[in-house]
Amino acid sequence: MDKLSCPSCGKTVTKGRYCAFCGAELLHENAEEEISGDVLEQLRLRKRIEEVTGEIAFLRSEIDKLTEQISEGKNIEEYALRVKELREKIKLVKEERKALEEKLKPLPLEKVAEERANLEKRIKRLETLREKGEISDETYEKLKKEYSEKLDQFKEEHYRQVIKIEKWIEQLKKRIKRLKNDSELIYARYMTGELTKEEYMREKEKLNKELETNSFHVEMLEFLLRKYS
Repeated sequence: MDKLSCPSCGKTVTKGRYCAFCGAELLHENAEEEISGDVLEQLRLRKRIEEVTGEIAFLRSEIDKLTEQISEGKNIEEYALRVKELREKIKLVKEERKALEEKLKPLPLEKVAEERANLEKRIKRLETLREKGEISDETYEKLKKEYSEKLDQFKEEHYRQVIKIEKWIEQLKKRIKRLKNDSELIYARYMTGELTKEEYMREKEKLNKELETNSFHVEMLEFLLRKYS
């Protein structure tokens, strides 16, 4: 039988509506929830930043090659001009990357994971204060109760976000499978003469672009799960 971790008490239980140990409602919905536009935009920004960073690295490698040629006395004027052009291009691409990075916002799982980590550090500092005798038992108990209640809320929200991302990944993988099937279908239509070469190439390019985007989204979401689960 399927098992899951109770967001309230943390015990591993059989899937159901309520935890068999503490009675808390278990958080696993069957209804699919589409990835929000805001999340997709943040994933798109991350993809573009990755592309721009790769472009900068390529331009720098080209400059290094030309600089080496110049040092050997080969086509000095021509290569020096090309180096100048490449440096100007790097400057523009860096400006684009900076503009993209300014639009970045933490995804819900990133945000709740950070809040949870900060609160856990606060609790450790509280424990240290009590051990050193710098605060009374009354102050310790009051803050410990307050922080623990907040931590339980963060743990529950953390769990919700993990489940949500797992469902998004499942949806995206189904979409990728459909796109691959569509790609094979248009190939068959082309090979049987139903589609012209131009039509086939146009449809293939569109499908490949969508496949690349969805595959990147899966990669990013799986990275988030590995980092914050």
